[in-house]
Amino acid sequence: MKNIPNYPSQPKHVWECFYQLTQTPRPSKKEAKVIQYLTNFAAKENLKYKVDNAKNVIMYVPGTKGKENNAPVIIQNHMDMVCDKIPEKKFDFEKDPIDIYVQDGWIHARGTTLGADNGFGCAMSLALACDKELAHPPLELLFTTDEETGLNGALNLDASLFKGRKMINLDTEEWGAIYIGCAGGIDAKLSGKTQKVDASKNHLSCALEIKNLKGGHSGLDIHRGRLNAIVVLTQVLWEAQQLDYSISSITGGKAHNIIPRDVICQLAIKKEDFKKLQAICFQILVDLQQNALPEDRDLQINLTQGHEKIKKVLPKKQRDRIVNLLNLFPHGAYNYDWNLLEPLVTSSSNLAIVKLADNDIFIETSMRFIDPMEVKNIKNKIAGLAANFNLSLEMNEGYPSWKPVHDNKLLDLAKVKFQEIYGTMPSVKAIHAGLECGILKNKLGEMDIISIGPNISGAHSPTERLEIQSAVLLWDYLAAILKGL
Repeated sequence: MKNIPNYPSQPKHVWECFYQLTQTPRPSKKEAKVIQYLTNFAAKENLKYKVDNAKNVIMYVPGTKGKENNAPVIIQNHMDMVCDKIPEKKFDFEKDPIDIYVQDGWIHARGTTLGADNGFGCAMSLALACDKELAHPPLELLFTTDEETGLNGALNLDASLFKGRKMINLDTEEWGAIYIGCAGGIDAKLSGKTQKVDASKNHLSCALEIKNLKGGHSGLDIHRGRLNAIVVLTQVLWEAQQLDYSISSITGGKAHNIIPRDVICQLAIKKEDFKKLQAICFQILVDLQQNALPEDRDLQINLTQGHEKIKKVLPKKQRDRIVNLLNLFPHGAYNYDWNLLEPLVTSSSNLAIVKLADNDIFIETSMRFIDPMEVKNIKNKIAGLAANFNLSLEMNEGYPSWKPVHDNKLLDLAKVKFQEIYGTMPSVKAIHAGLECGILKNKLGEMDIISIGPNISGAHSPTERLEIQSAVLLWDYLAAILKGL
């Protein structure tokens, strides 16, 4: 293992496995290298394992002495990670290892996502398999594929490979909380054709770039009021509609579950209007910085003259079609459950990706819900926009929410163990992010499920970091729960 200053050494197996996972490429839909790592690990530890048709990996760990015949427990994580980086970082997620470092008690990555979501949970599972001192019942370690782009591994899981009717998911990101519910989700993709014309020879070729926003996880952070780069771009384009400019291309957003941090629009503008557009950009920047959250105050709105001449642009009618569409597109948190100790977002929509290239327009949005009826209105708005702006609409069936159940023996044990170890009660809650628990419960039948995790900040963004102390506490807590089973 590479020498990383202040990298933790205990629990030994946990941190060794986490390091190895950071060095193993594992983008969604391209998990071949991490599957090979997992199966090699199982073979090395003399564990029986299966790889189902969806490429999920299941390892079977025998119970320790005195617990060999106890009921098996499923420990569940996903092996893939969100791949995002800062624009100036040269990095190939299919080949390059994550460059990690430790600062102020947290593990970070240089310029990219860290992959602690859900790599640390995977590392904990692997550590269970090779720690010979830990008491536990038989374990079924489940590592699912393609969670981050649609939970497809869980949706296509071979349920016949499991006997366990208790499951611990390690994919949440708040130490001291036990999660017993999560949002479901639906993705929508809108696409269509545009008709470009020759750009005016007298117009300046420009790049309008929105960058340096915090972004974040479209489930965990959608309610925080963080700025969406595509929404900011739309505001500029909307307020500049009286100017003589034409759009050539738009590129913004990385994935359906990331709040966009940057976007770039290539446009051509009449020379006399260039300074007017600069003034609009400046005023919007001032207004947003005055009202934005502290983490978004590094926002930049840059209008620069391009080095290459723009040749093809949208005519005014098509320009206005795109700007009007984006101006009407839903984004943000819409409904809340205010009856809980911590209010829970119950429906939201994330305007995630916009691409205008050649003669094609593509938009992707991600909707989340606790009750599917709450998101029906958002679905209807998106369908209406597609119809009115002559776009094709592809809306998937999505995945179910995991509705909280408090009558749960595994939860009862987890609460008792937490109080025994730490002298206080954990918080019990639901989360607006999507976990695989609801899908797996539908697949495997009635079962007791909880989700626990360490403190992870900035998931789905290059600021992602993992708190070491909470990770160590989580290992001790998991060990105590398993000893009680």
